[in-house]
Amino acid sequence: MDKTREPDMYVIQRVSFGDKPSGTIATVALRETAEMAKEDYPKASELLINNTYMDDIINSVDNVETAKKLTNEIETILSNGDFKIKEWIYSHDNIAPDQDLIPTDIKTAHEKVLGVVWNPITDNFHFKVKLNVTPKSKKRRAKQNQGTTTMLPRI
Repeated sequence: MDKTREPDMYVIQRVSFGDKPSGTIATVALRETAEMAKEDYPKASELLINNTYMDDIINSVDNVETAKKLTNEIETILSNGDFKIKEWIYSHDNIAPDQDLIPTDIKTAHEKVLGVVWNPITDNFHFKVKLNVTPKSKKRRAKQNQGTTTMLPRI
């Protein structure tokens, strides 16, 4: 409480997740990191800028080798911004024995990507929709009806 000197200033250097602007701050930081790498990794940089939403990166390429090359470049770019990738999932990836993340049963294999469900084995997207058509009474809803799933073909 010394009034004769300037106050101490502290700066938070990490994003506190849970704060309202944290998602925007992380997205801006990710895009700026990608912009700085445009000269060295143009395709991976463009992919990060245009094909990323929150913590999902999605892209389609002709083969697994190209996908893995891009993911290595993306990891290099993101490591410069201290971003860490939790996991990569490739559709139709039969040459990655270390990747036991994807169930092998077509009926149970699914991942949530950009708000839709993706089956990496069949490479199809699905929407899961839960409808409640029961009447509302006294500000409470009756038990929800069974959900339905609509399949979206791969484009």
